[in-house]
Parts: sequence; structure tokens; C-alpha cells
Amino acid sequence: MSENDLELTHLRSDFAAVAKLVAESVPQNFLQASGYLEAATKQLQQIGNAQMLISAHILPAMEAVRAAVSLGEQTRKALESLNASLPTQTESDHIQKMLVDSGYGFTNDIIEWSFARSLRTSTTGGHASARLTPHFLAMLRTSRSRQYFDDLFSSYAPLRKRKELVMGAYDAFMERRHHLAAPVLMSQFEGLISDLLVLNRDMKRKGTRLAVLIGGKTKMDKRGRVVYAIGLGDKVPMLRTTQEGAQEAAAHLTNKMIKERNAIFHGSKVRYPAAKLCVQSLIMLTIFGEAIEKELTTR
Repeated sequence: MSENDLELTHLRSDFAAVAKLVAESVPQNFLQASGYLEAATKQLQQIGNAQMLISAHILPAMEAVRAAVSLGEQTRKALESLNASLPTQTESDHIQKMLVDSGYGFTNDIIEWSFARSLRTSTTGGHASARLTPHFLAMLRTSRSRQYFDDLFSSYAPLRKRKELVMGAYDAFMERRHHLAAPVLMSQFEGLISDLLVLNRDMKRKGTRLAVLIGGKTKMDKRGRVVYAIGLGDKVPMLRTTQEGAQEAAAHLTNKMIKERNAIFHGSKVRYPAAKLCVQSLIMLTIFGEAIEKELTTR
């Protein structure tokens, strides 16, 4: 069971306990108190000059008790609703497997639960990737998503320098020209990984190449030559970031995406799932773009 699953299990237990307390204890106590006040009021009404005391103290107290009873009931219902919306262990496992089987396993910790649940309830039958990709496409192909990428790549210099390429490819993606968009988007998230390695002082730019750094010093091979990172296979294992989803994305790149990316870039593969690669690349741009933003914001 993952750390997230344990947290959800604890949350469900905590909310259930609170709802039980609210349902059983608080309303019962308040109602009992209300009964005492009503009895006292009836007794006071039999005393000649007690009306002022009733109006000034007893009636406001009764109103407060009634409000507390109502609030307790509302709280109980709200907690029960919230508890029902949390994923069960079975749901969590099912959705995680569905995402992994479809090639989107690296998104498990970053997509909103409501969206993940909608994927499960509205996708049945057929291959997992064929079912899920249209949902991700619909989520990303909106004016709101376009504005998000425009804002992200307008913030810091390492992101701004990529804005023209990213937004041009995004517009091609919006127009469903996926084979044009996919290679550009893939190249740009690789560029973001390089930028992140430079920011973290794990590599240093030497012209258009990246020299590997060890303890802040350029790494040399046995012949005294500079060691350069050649491609994603060299860069991904050195990636260090606390950005949510980054490690999962890095693992997906290493295990799934690098070979396909190389075949496309070298021209040996001309038929490939372009729409899916666009979706994966845009999510990668989100993860690594926000990692750079986070790194620069905290400096």
C-alpha cells in the first residue's frame, strides 16, 4: 500500500469517526439542553415578573441551542458526503492500474481525483489507452489549458526562451495536427530536463552540449576528457527535484518513452501514436516546467 493510500485510509477513518460523534453525541446533548431550557421557561412563565428574564436570557439561549443542533446536523451531512467522495482502496487500485496500462501511470499522483474517477466511470471496454487518451485530449484542448501554458512559459527566463516553440506546437495540437506537434513538444520537455539539471548544478552548458558535474566540478573520463550527457538516458538518472510527479515521469521516460522518442527523432519511425505522445508530452511540460518555476521561486 502506497503512502497516498494510507493517507486516504486514515482520512476515511477520521471523517467517519467525526461524523459519528456529531451524529450521536452533539445533537443528543444539545437537544437535551434544549429540553431543560424549555422546561425552565415554562416554570419562569408562572412567576409574575419573569418575562424580562425570559426575553433577555432564556430565549436567546434556546435560539443558540437550536442553531447548534441545526449546525451539528449540517456538519454531519457534509462529513458523510465528503467521506463518500474519498476513494476506496479498490477504486484507487483500479484507477492506478488503468493509468499504468494505458501509458499514463506517471500521472497518478498529479491528476485530480474527480477527473480520475470520471475516467473510471465513463471508460469501459476496449484498450485502456484508446479509452483514456480522448479524455486527456478533451481536458488539454481548451482555452483554459492554453492560457495555463501561456502563463507558465511567460514566467522565468528558462521557460520564456521556449515559449514560441511550445505555444506553436500547442496550437498545432489544438488543430489536431498531432504529428507536427508531438516531436516539438517532446524536444521541449527534454530541454526543460536539461535546464533543471543546470539549475541544480548537476550539469554545465558548454556550447550546445551538457558537461556532467560532480561536486560542482566537471567530470573527466580516464583519458582526461570532459564527460558529456548524450541524451535522455544520461540525463534522467541524474534528475533531482521534489516536484510532485517528477520521479514518476522520469521513470516513465526511462522505461517507456526514450526508445520511441529516439526512433521518431531519427526518422526510423514514421507511424506512431501522435495524439497520445502529445498528451504525454504536455503533461511532462507541466511537471518539469513547474519544477523549474518552483526551483527559481525558492531561490
